[in-house]
Amino acid sequence: AKAESLPERQDAFNYIFDSKSFQGWSATSNWKIVDNTFSCSPPSTGVDEQVMSHSSHTDFELSFEYRGSWGTSASLLLRTNEKGDGISLSLDHIDEGTVGFPKSTAGASRPYSLRENREKRGVGATTHYHIQYEGRPSHNGIAHNKLLECAQLSEFLREWDGGFWNIVRVRCVGVDPEITLWINGFIISKFKANTVVLREKNPAHIGAIENYEVHSSGNIGFVVHSMKAENPEFLLREIRIMKLDEN
Repeated sequence: AKAESLPERQDAFNYIFDSKSFQGWSATSNWKIVDNTFSCSPPSTGVDEQVMSHSSHTDFELSFEYRGSWGTSASLLLRTNEKGDGISLSLDHIDEGTVGFPKSTAGASRPYSLRENREKRGVGATTHYHIQYEGRPSHNGIAHNKLLECAQLSEFLREWDGGFWNIVRVRCVGVDPEITLWINGFIISKFKANTVVLREKNPAHIGAIENYEVHSSGNIGFVVHSMKAENPEFLLREIRIMKLDEN
């Protein structure tokens, strides 16, 4: 994996979230608009909270910024249908979760998993927590099988910010779609959606969509599966899309 200079081409991107309304989107009840962001409060027990674009897309680049508190399991959906079945990528800020790789309830591609290390420091009024994000590589070669590119764990931890905003860019192209995902300008994963191997079973506490399916076109969506925080702490902003010419 390597850093890439991504051409902005601002004029080619169209905002699909106007920062003030749900125009162009359908959302379940726990999604709100707060301070110019899509904000999701903790889901009800066993209920996924979903926000889905009305517009359908085939070949495109999607750009957005997200922030999730630790304890939040979420997914990005590409070319999804109205039921929420489509190409799903993890946005899991949870122990044993990962970010930027495909997943469903049937299985996941997890070349490494993440965890939060929270160390209590100080005494009395100076008490605070020192937080670091760590991970461990998967020793199962299947996790890497069929991934065209995969950032190393050390690279990922250097580029991704577990506590603040991250800029995500995703390219989806082709009848047999090739998916490329960058975080803060650094390539994290690239894979063919039809042939990626999702054999590693998800631990029960990691949320995922029911069906990972590949469609010729479909909607853009975000799903929050679970959240420990009491306050709304999964946030989205600057959601833009650029249509790509078919080759």
